[in-house]
Amino acid sequence: MERINVIEQIMRKAKESGNTVIANPDKVFVDKTLNIFFRGKGNILYLEDGAQIQDSKIEFFSDNAVIYLSKNAPHSYCVSLHVYGNTSIYFGKDCTFNKQLCLVTSERQNIFVGNDCMFSFGITARCADPHLIYDIDTKKRINDSKSIVIGDHVWVGQNALILKGTRIGSGAIVSANAVVANKKIPSNTCIGGNPAKIIRENVFFSRECVHNWYDEKMSKKYEYMDTDNFIYNDSDCSLNFSAIDRKIKSTSKGTKKLDLIIKHLANDNSKYRFKI
Repeated sequence: MERINVIEQIMRKAKESGNTVIANPDKVFVDKTLNIFFRGKGNILYLEDGAQIQDSKIEFFSDNAVIYLSKNAPHSYCVSLHVYGNTSIYFGKDCTFNKQLCLVTSERQNIFVGNDCMFSFGITARCADPHLIYDIDTKKRINDSKSIVIGDHVWVGQNALILKGTRIGSGAIVSANAVVANKKIPSNTCIGGNPAKIIRENVFFSRECVHNWYDEKMSKKYEYMDTDNFIYNDSDCSLNFSAIDRKIKSTSKGTKKLDLIIKHLANDNSKYRFKI
């Protein structure tokens, strides 16, 4: 009952400040360590049934931003989300977090994360630099902000930094300490380094963890894995994320952004939607 009261309190405070939290208090579980701050109006936090959050901080710094958190129980979101005006963050279903994942959206840009992603320690993703840089000769700005896409079943390693314009295809692996900026990463590849580059192609990963009593017998058992479940190179039926991104950016109303997120992302769980 105590956890339900936390949700009800968050919903009430959001409404009083001109914002909205959409959630079923009986089906969403929030630990007391969740801190939510609304510093503007028209913002929306949408929590699917089965969403579970702990040790997290969510800040809306301006107006008409949207955060959509899909169901992930029995796991918990552990995130630090900083959204500025007229931006959006979407998480697909069943993502996992070792420690707080930090996401920052600004200048009308968005971050989309697919289903079944694994995030290790110390990871940050941000859509802007954020200060302005200009060419000396032309006086033209050269560091425009850009949206970020992270596909389904992506593993992001410890201390990775994912910067503006990055698109990571489903099934990819981002190695520890990688710095990825404004790159399109094909599905089922492993990338690493600063700047990140492809280390190996045609790979997939599974969630089984070698920390869990992997003696010689267990290691031998998993020497091979005969499955195609995590291979994303057999179809051209991926979503047009540039078009979806433009549609969401084209409206300044949080309610319209939410409708587009639900239509194009939450309601589409086809295997190859994030294939690159």
